[in-house]
Amino acid sequence: MSIRVADDGPIRTITFDRPEKRNSFDEPMLHAFGAAIEEAAGRDDVRVIIVTGDERAFSTGADLATYVGYGPFAVREANLRTWMKVLGAIEAIDKPVIAAVQGYAVAGGTELILACDLVVAADDA
Repeated sequence: MSIRVADDGPIRTITFDRPEKRNSFDEPMLHAFGAAIEEAAGRDDVRVIIVTGDERAFSTGADLATYVGYGPFAVREANLRTWMKVLGAIEAIDKPVIAAVQGYAVAGGTELILACDLVVAADDA
């Protein structure tokens, strides 16, 4: 699985788990992340969401290698619309979403940080 979800009382932690790709999003990871956010939004026992990566990278955005051979419209349909839906869900959720950032946070990783309510960044972020 490309993400790990752990609930500790009222805290849900979503950890990106594609270290070999610096936590870049492919389609399955993006859908799993969106589902974890939506599921947390509907649960009264989850009161805060922490989104994090690993010590090397929070996220480097889209895994562009997975879109080789796609036309521009196919990329938009496959990823961009889903990406915007996930970012919109983070912005609209009535629970605080915290980005815990270490390492790289570029491209879509930066967009994701901007959608969160609070960012806690390590010195190497």
